[in-house]
Amino acid sequence: MDSYLSPVSLGKGPVTRFIDARGANSISLKRKLEEIASRNRINIQEVFTGVSTDAAGTFDLGIPSIALCFPTRYMHTTVEMSSIEDIEALINLLEKIVQG
Repeated sequence: MDSYLSPVSLGKGPVTRFIDARGANSISLKRKLEEIASRNRINIQEVFTGVSTDAAGTFDLGIPSIALCFPTRYMHTTVEMSSIEDIEALINLLEKIVQG
C-alpha cells in the first residue's frame, strides 16, 4: 500500500499506529491503552503505516511511547477532513488515560 493512503475510517474512533516509518509503539503501553479503551467502550483503530508521527523523536531515543491521533482524509490539503466524533472520542480517551 502507498504510504499516503490511510487504512483507517472516519467515524470508527481514535487511531494508534502500531508501527510506522520511524518506530513502534511500546507493547506495554499498547496493552494499557486497549484496556482503558475497552473499559470505557471507546473504539480504537490500530494501523501500520509507512509515514511517521510526532512520536518519532521519542522512538528515536528509546523512550516507551505510543502514537495516538484521530483519522483524517486528504491530510495536508485545503480540504482535509475529520470526524468530530473521533476527535471527541480521542479527548475522552486521553482524559481516561490521565485518570488512570
